[in-house]
Amino acid sequence: MKFIAPALCYDGLGNTLLSSDLFAEFDPEIKRSGPPTPFIFGPIRLDRVSALRCHSTVLLKQWAERPRHWPPPDVVKKVIYLGACLTPAGFKDSPYKHVEWRICFNSGETEIVNSLTDTQLKVYVMLKMIVKDELRP
Repeated sequence: MKFIAPALCYDGLGNTLLSSDLFAEFDPEIKRSGPPTPFIFGPIRLDRVSALRCHSTVLLKQWAERPRHWPPPDVVKKVIYLGACLTPAGFKDSPYKHVEWRICFNSGETEIVNSLTDTQLKVYVMLKMIVKDELRP
């Protein structure tokens, strides 16, 4: 809780908001250019992301109730259980960027990727490589 209090701000309409900018600036050693902060230790590159756990039951229930043939029901249940995180990253050109947050389902996405067959995983990796190398703007 000690790191949330300094990030609180007021919107002028009587509402208290949690500023994504102030939250990200709480750690003075972090210089941010988007949500991840890169750390390099020799050949190892890591990204550090400050985030808050979010119990987004409405979003996850809507996703879970959609008609589908994949992923299997047990994976869908696990994704719902894993929940989501909020990261301090607003929309680039928004006038409210300083109080906007991005909702991330990284743990659920990892669970879905882990449920892929070998062939599906190979296709997924190849598509990511194509997007990264060929479809850059």
